[in-house]
Amino acid sequence: MPPQGELNEKAWKLLVIFLATILGAILNPVPMGALVMMSILASLLTNTLTPIQAFSGFGSPIVWLVVFAFLISRAVIKSNLGKRIAYYLIAKFGHSLIGLSYSLIVTDLFLAPFIPSASARGGGIIYPVVQSLIDQYNFISTDKKSVTNLKIREFLMQLCFQANIITSSMFLTAMAGNPLIASLANSIGSELSITTWALGAIVPGICALIVLPFFIKFMIKPTIDHSDMMLSSILAKKILEEMGVLSKKEITVLLTFLLLVILWAAGDFLGIEATTTALVGLIILILTEVINWDDVVNEKEAWRIFIWFSGFVMLSKFLSEMGVTNLISDNMKEMLMNYNLNIAIPLLIILFFYMHYFFASITVYASVMFIAFSVILISFGIQPLAATFILAVLANLSACLTHYGSTSAPIFFSASHMNIKSWWSIGFVMSIIYLFIWSTVGIVWLRILNWL
Repeated sequence: MPPQGELNEKAWKLLVIFLATILGAILNPVPMGALVMMSILASLLTNTLTPIQAFSGFGSPIVWLVVFAFLISRAVIKSNLGKRIAYYLIAKFGHSLIGLSYSLIVTDLFLAPFIPSASARGGGIIYPVVQSLIDQYNFISTDKKSVTNLKIREFLMQLCFQANIITSSMFLTAMAGNPLIASLANSIGSELSITTWALGAIVPGICALIVLPFFIKFMIKPTIDHSDMMLSSILAKKILEEMGVLSKKEITVLLTFLLLVILWAAGDFLGIEATTTALVGLIILILTEVINWDDVVNEKEAWRIFIWFSGFVMLSKFLSEMGVTNLISDNMKEMLMNYNLNIAIPLLIILFFYMHYFFASITVYASVMFIAFSVILISFGIQPLAATFILAVLANLSACLTHYGSTSAPIFFSASHMNIKSWWSIGFVMSIIYLFIWSTVGIVWLRILNWL
C-alpha cells in the first residue's frame, strides 16, 4: 500500500510496523521480546529507521527506571522486609480481600503527592509488597489450588496498577510528566498549579478509588473464601511474632527506601532525575550486600521487560517525530468541526483518551497530543482551565488501557501472569468506568468549583 495522506514513505512504513506489532502483541504468536526484535529488524530492513534510531529505546531513562524498580524490589523480598510488611497487612486487613485492597490503595494515595514517578511509586514501593503478599498467601493458604493463587495474583497486580494510574492523575507531583502538562497548559493561558490540580481531581479521583476493588474483583473473580482469609490473618500474626525484631538487612532496606522517597520528592529542587535516584538506591543495596550482582543478572523479568518495553518506547517516539500522530489529530479536528458541539466535545474527549493506544509513555503522549486537543476544546467554548485540566487528568487515566501505556504498566503486567487479551479487556472496561465517573461526578464537581 502506498503512503496515505500527507505521510512520507518512512512514516507510513513505521505506522504499518507499529500496527503489526500491536496485532502481534494481541495474538501472541511469539514471546513479546522476540516480537519487538522482529519489529526492530523490519524497521532496519525497510530502511525506515537507522540502527541508532532503531535501538535508541534501550537508552531511554524511562526504561531503565522500570528495570531499577524491579531490581530494588528484589532487595525488599530477599531481605524479608517485604514478607514482614505483607504479613502485617494480612494480619491487620487480611480478613477480607476488599479490606486488603483498600490498605494498598491508601498507601499509594498517601505516597502520590510526594513521589513524582508512577513507576518509582508503583514498581519500587507498592509492587514488592504485593509480590510478597502473593508469596505469603500461597504459603499460608489452606487452599493450594494453583488457579486460586493465580487469580489472587491477577487481582492484586491489576488492582495496584489501576490504583497507581488513578493516583497519578490526582496530583501534579504524582507523575513525572504532569509538570510538563502544566507547563503546556500555561503556554495557552491556563494555570494548573499544585493546589488547583489536587482540588479539581480529589472528588472524582477518590470516587474512582472507592469503586476500583469491586470492579476488578467482579472481572477477575478471585476465589478465596472467607474462612481462608480469616485463617490467613491468624497465621500471619503468629508468624510475625516468630520473625521477631527487624534484621540488619531489613533496616538497611528501610533506610534506603526513606532516602529514595526523600530524593524522589525533592528531585526537582535537587536536580536529580527519578531514574538517577533509583540507581542510587540500587547501588546502596548492592554495596551493603542486601543483594549481590548475581541477583541483578538473574532478575529475568526485569531484562525481559527491558527488551520489549524499549521497543515500544522507540516506536511511539518516532511515530511522533515523523508526524504520524500530529496528522491523526489534525484530521480529527477537521472531522469534528462539522458536528454539533454536544456531539463534537464528547467525541473529541473519547478520541483523545483512546489515542493512548499509540503511545508507550504518558509524557510523550501528552507532549504530542495535549496542546492540539486543548486548543480544539477551547475553540468549542470550554473554559481554558477546565479544558486543560480535563485533558491533563485523562492523559494519565488513559494509560490504563495497555500493558505499555505507562512506566508502571510493564512491571505489574509481567508479574500478573495475565495474557495481553485479558489485561487489555480489563483496561478497556476500566476506561469506560473512568470516563463515566468524570462525565458525571467530575463534571458536577467542576461546576461546583465554577470551572465550567
